[in-house]
Amino acid sequence: MAPFTLIRTCPAHPTTVWGVLTDFAAYESWIPLTTMRVDDGPPRVGWGFAGLSGIGPLRFSDSMVLTRWEPPTGDDEGRGGFAVLKTGRVLSGWADVRVTAAPVGSTVTWAEEITLRPRLLGRLARAATDRVSGPMFARALDAMLDEAVAREGEAAR
Repeated sequence: MAPFTLIRTCPAHPTTVWGVLTDFAAYESWIPLTTMRVDDGPPRVGWGFAGLSGIGPLRFSDSMVLTRWEPPTGDDEGRGGFAVLKTGRVLSGWADVRVTAAPVGSTVTWAEEITLRPRLLGRLARAATDRVSGPMFARALDAMLDEAVAREGEAAR
């Protein structure tokens, strides 16, 4: 599929947004027909995770490895980000996710490219995957940001 970029603003603080976006085990809550597997220990460069997507025998693993890991800190005005490289047999590609402080809350920039393997199949299926993947990721990101707002609301009580 063609690379896409989603940009969203959210009233939640960057560290709260970061906490939701990097809870990779919870991605199964936001991505349909997916269960997650994650490496042991905290996320870091070289740490891996996989989304197992599909139904029954039509299931595949979308495995990824972190290639950049920069949690937001108070020293950098809430800037943080991570990048992944897709390493699976069915999907290749990358994602680059950045969180920055906004005047009220955070801005998230999520850029991603997903390609079906082999490349010829990816080119043939590109129109269909472009129609499905962009809206699916937009819904998932919006749900993650709703979760960040809910977490801050719970913490305020």
